[in-house]
Parts: sequence; C-alpha cells; structure tokens
Amino acid sequence: MGLNALKAGAGIPLTDIWNENFGAAVAYIGGRPENISLPVRADNGTAELSVERMSGFIPFGPGDSLVTVKSAIIIHEGDFFEALKQYSGLVHPLLPAFLKPTDEAYRPEWCTWGYNTNFTAGNILGKISTLKQLGFKSVIIDDGWSVSHGDWVPDPEKFPGGDKDFRKLTDTLHKAGLRVRLWWIPGYADSTSSLARLHPDWLVRNSDGSVHRSYALCPAYAPVKEYYKNLVRKFTEVYGLDGFKLDFSEINTAPPCYNPVHRHNDPYDSYDGTPELFRIIYETARKYNPGILIEYCACGIPPNIYHLPYVNLAVTSDPSIGQITNRIKMYKALIGPDRPVLEEYCGVLAGPVYPLVTGSGGVPGTFSTYLDDYHKKWLDIYSAKGLSNGEYLNLYNTGFDYPEGHVIKKTGNFYFAFYTHPWEKLEKKRWYRYGTEFDGRKEGHEKFEFPPEKWSGKLELRGLDPKRNYRIVNYETESEIGNISGNNPYVEISFVNYLLLEALPLR
Repeated sequence: MGLNALKAGAGIPLTDIWNENFGAAVAYIGGRPENISLPVRADNGTAELSVERMSGFIPFGPGDSLVTVKSAIIIHEGDFFEALKQYSGLVHPLLPAFLKPTDEAYRPEWCTWGYNTNFTAGNILGKISTLKQLGFKSVIIDDGWSVSHGDWVPDPEKFPGGDKDFRKLTDTLHKAGLRVRLWWIPGYADSTSSLARLHPDWLVRNSDGSVHRSYALCPAYAPVKEYYKNLVRKFTEVYGLDGFKLDFSEINTAPPCYNPVHRHNDPYDSYDGTPELFRIIYETARKYNPGILIEYCACGIPPNIYHLPYVNLAVTSDPSIGQITNRIKMYKALIGPDRPVLEEYCGVLAGPVYPLVTGSGGVPGTFSTYLDDYHKKWLDIYSAKGLSNGEYLNLYNTGFDYPEGHVIKKTGNFYFAFYTHPWEKLEKKRWYRYGTEFDGRKEGHEKFEFPPEKWSGKLELRGLDPKRNYRIVNYETESEIGNISGNNPYVEISFVNYLLLEALPLR
C-alpha cells in the first residue's frame, strides 16, 4: 500500500478470490493508511491470501506481545462486488462520509487531452458550438496549460497575458454555458520546476538525505499545506473554475519522508498525510465555490480509499477496454450503487466503449478531437436513459457468467447489458479508433474495429419480479424483442459484441 519502486501504490486494501459458488477476501480495516502488503500466493490449485505489515524484522521474545493491524476475512457469494460492498460497510464508520455528488457529476464532459499538451485556447473555443450540439456540459483544460508540473501558472506561449488571459478563456466558456475544470497534480513537482528549486526544504527526502525520485512535496509539512490552500484559492477565485481533475498515480500516496527540516515523529507521517492534503483541497475550494466538483484519476491503478471522502467524481482512469466495466462496478460497490463513475475514453479507444460505459452505469466522457455522429448517437442515448444514477444490481458473476452481464434498476424499469469479449482475442489490449491515442482523423490512420464476436442462445434477465410481465426493447435500436414473464425471464437472441435491453413492466 506504500509508494513502491514504480512510484505507485496505495489503493483498496483488500484482495479477493471467488468461484461460481462463493468467494473469500482479506482486508485491512482501519481509519488511516498503513504501510502493509496484501499478497496472493497460488500453488497447486490452492491460494493463500494474507495481510502483511511492512515493518521489517521485529525482535520477539518470551512474554512479549504484538498488536497486528485490524483486518477482516469476508466470505461472500457472487464476485468481487459483494466483497467490496461488505468492506465498504466495515470501513465507513472509520472515515468521513463520502461526498454526495453534484448534478454536474452525472453529465458528459469533454477534455483537451486529445491534443496531448499541444492545445491552444483557439482549439477549445473552436469546439464550443460542436460541444453544445452534442450535449457536453463541461470542459477539462488538461495537461499543457501550465509552464510545468509544480509551477501552476499559465504557459505564456498559450496565454501571453498570464492569469488575465486564462480567466478570459474560462469566462468565454462560462458565457457559452459550459463548466470549466482544471487538470493538475497535487503533491508533486517536476525536478526542473521553479517550485522544486526555490523550496528544496519542501521536498520528501530519502534516509540518505537525497531527494526522492518522485519529487514529492511532503503533505505533512505545514508550509506545503499552506501553499496548496493558496493555490486552490487562486484556482477557484482568480480563475473562476468549477472543478478540478486531480491526476497521476503518484497522487495516491507519498513516500516516507526523512527530511530533518520537517521534524517528523515518524517518516511515515508523509504517507499518512495524503488524505489530509485531499481534505485541504476540497474544503478550501468549497469556501470559494460551494458546488465544486473534484475528479480523482489515479492513472490505471485503484484509488486510495482514504481520499474518496474528499472527491465527488470517480474516474475509471486509463483502462484497457476489458477493464472498463469492472472499474465502474468497483466504484459502485465502494461508494454506492447510484454514484457517478466517469470514463473519458469514449470514442477514443476502439470498440464499444460507449455501450460498455452506458450499459454498466458509467458517465461517458471523451477527449476525442474528432467529434462525429457516433458521439452524438451515444450521448443522446445516455441523456435519454441516464443510467449512471440508477441502482446497480450485482446479479451476474464476473469471470463466470458469459456473456458478461450487468443490470441497473431505475424508476421501476430494468436495464440489462451483455458483452462478449472480442478484445481478448488480440495481443494488444489498447487500440484507438483512428490509429493513435490522440485520435483526430489523420491521413493514413484508418478506423480500427475489433473483430466481431457473435453470441446466440437463451439469456436470463435476472432480478425481474416473478409476478409481473415485461416488454423487452433493445434501447440502442429501439426495436421490440417481445414480452416475457418475470417467472420465466429468458429471451432467445443473437447479438454481436454487445446487447442493451430495457425491461418495462406491463400493467
């Protein structure tokens, strides 16, 4: 759970294994981060799960006692959703309550990342008309707006007038009816940044006195906390921002700090201090904008459970296509079955990303620079059904039920999503619609589609009331499938790659 050699760590302190009949999980249950490991060892058809405290060698003699970290063994039916749901119930009393999401958190967003760091204000302003036509409600100004990571001031090549020009951009977007959120990385700086050069005393240092390779700013050091209070005040008050996108896997945690200037009681004060940093960011921003929206993107790894009380929009964060539904499901188990989970690779990754997100109850976002009719079609479907605030019901077992199934209940209707896995046939797990991650249509970059995977057979629509009859509709194509009884909830059907069904109770 600590910061490891890959500069990443800290997430959900739980490991789980399951089969078709039951599952077993082990978890650390505590109100603060602990430097522990949760390894899984498999051998000869058996698996061993454990919680190990990373304390090194502890002398232990007759009459000595040892207090371990508080842990739990969770036995459950179904898949990992049930283990995470029980874990969330155990840890909830120890943490501040998870924030109630704003209405904005359920609305699609567009991000400048499709331009990489090379966007201009003109690129954004030139998209306003298209964004509004497609139903986007917000814009994220992503990486590339500042002179460096750590020196959070506008790049003079993009904003010659500095803060004044940046505010001019946010004001223009606001006048067009769009919310504006800003990308940045709390707790870290580039080694070449002015911040790192001017404030070397703020940096985390290793036990040998060297600066930690991550260039982390110690979140337990008072001047660092004050710096972030002032920075967040500037972002919300001077720039007039509506929210933040907090990004990079490093933000999950901090390395142990041996900087003598900080006078830590324990080197792991820095590790324990990252939730406090998130609290400072949220509470300071809320003073100047009570409706502030905080996105949390841990770049491909699970979030830090201790940060979740201070964010109100979870992000699935840089997935391969096969991870999207699992990550949405993970957050629904942890935070709540009707909470928003953003996926910003819609229309960027090849394959049915919009259907994957829509059907499993996520919120579609995109950084595609090529906004075609494909985006409009799926954003219209999302707007019409709004399944992200429906109740996710865990009625299908990930890893054992095929095709993969998800069901959401909303206003008395049931929404089913079924997926084959054509992407598993390919060695490369991330393909892009038009050849590159930054997917503006370019000469020589043909549109990529996964090879189709067809499924035919009898699908069970689980969760229906056995005393009622239902009308079944394909809500993508608006085509009638037929009527069924809840006590015989099966449909005979064929589909390719995915199928989205709506079950409407008949009177």
